[in-house]
Amino acid sequence: MPSSHPLPASCQWFTALVTALDPRSAPRLAWLLAGAVLARGRQTVTSWIRAAGLSTEFRPCYTTVSTAGKSADSIAARLLHEVVKPLATGAGQLTFALDDTPTERYGRKVRGAGVHHNPTPGPAGGPFVYGHVWVVLGLLARHTVWGVIALPLLARLYVRQKDLSGIAPRHRPAFLSQLFDQLMPRASSSS
Repeated sequence: MPSSHPLPASCQWFTALVTALDPRSAPRLAWLLAGAVLARGRQTVTSWIRAAGLSTEFRPCYTTVSTAGKSADSIAARLLHEVVKPLATGAGQLTFALDDTPTERYGRKVRGAGVHHNPTPGPAGGPFVYGHVWVVLGLLARHTVWGVIALPLLARLYVRQKDLSGIAPRHRPAFLSQLFDQLMPRASSSS
């Protein structure tokens, strides 16, 4: 029986974001985004699949996530124009932030990982950490309960030049030396 209730705003956002994908993958990505919101515990694609009730078709779900990763620029542009822009209408000033915090990763199959300076070593931590550095562009917003929060808009994996040789040539990204280049390669290369 069809529902006569309008979609909640977040579901409409998901629908706007997934139109960047092929029509066969778009509905599955919308369900996976809902699963990401509803998932408990570790935030992995597997937990999103379980939360969205898509366990019987897990293989196409992983293909959809891969396709979404390859379409990140299109999805981020839609996020900015169709979700963030209407929310920011009437705001006097927007504040963006860049985050480049390293995350620990270990294992034989971890591509692009390297040794990075540890910004928060803690009492037992060393001055360096082995893992990935994700460069994330976020829009800062004030929440009534949580204070200032960052809404992530775009993320890129930063790989040091000396770590590129450990990645197979067909998967090897181009080296970008500055963090801003990671997020805006076309804008920074034209100046």
